[in-house]
Amino acid sequence: MISKKKIVIGIMICLLIGSGIRIYALNKKAERQKKEYFQVNETVEFGRDFNNSSDSIIDGYTVKVVGAELFSMKEFYKNYNLVSEDEELAEDTAVKYYYVVKVGVNLSAMTLVGTDYSAVVNQMSYELINPDMPKGLGFSLLQGTSREVLIPYAIIPDNIAANEKKAYETLKENPPMFQITSYPVKKLIETK
Repeated sequence: MISKKKIVIGIMICLLIGSGIRIYALNKKAERQKKEYFQVNETVEFGRDFNNSSDSIIDGYTVKVVGAELFSMKEFYKNYNLVSEDEELAEDTAVKYYYVVKVGVNLSAMTLVGTDYSAVVNQMSYELINPDMPKGLGFSLLQGTSREVLIPYAIIPDNIAANEKKAYETLKENPPMFQITSYPVKKLIETK
């Protein structure tokens, strides 16, 4: 005669197998997020895609990455003729590099993404290296006009690799992508 314990174990095994099959079937049918990749100097339309919410759709705008450059913190200050008010504080910060992307339109939700890290726009540095732009990270353009903007991303090496030298090498060998939208299509533009 079959014991109650064996019956319970048999039912549990059947439920686990059934659940596994159902989860597999649902995931197999699930739509994967579509990703589109673009190259430097390629004009990319935002279309109906957005980042955080559908309230931020900016249909009608395009963006083009025209270049990018990796700077150490000291090179960044020197290149853009910036004066650090507190050199010790600048040396003591976790930020060691700036990755500056030159684009045609600026929006704060645009992130820089690598293999397993991301960086957001550094607003304070943005205002310093774009002194002729309005304060904040947004602006609009008249139809048929364009604008070139520098977007700085403060890079903290610990978020990328085990040490500062390895982080720098990773950024040089595998430059991050410039992500302009997340949903329903993730649009990524090469930076190098």
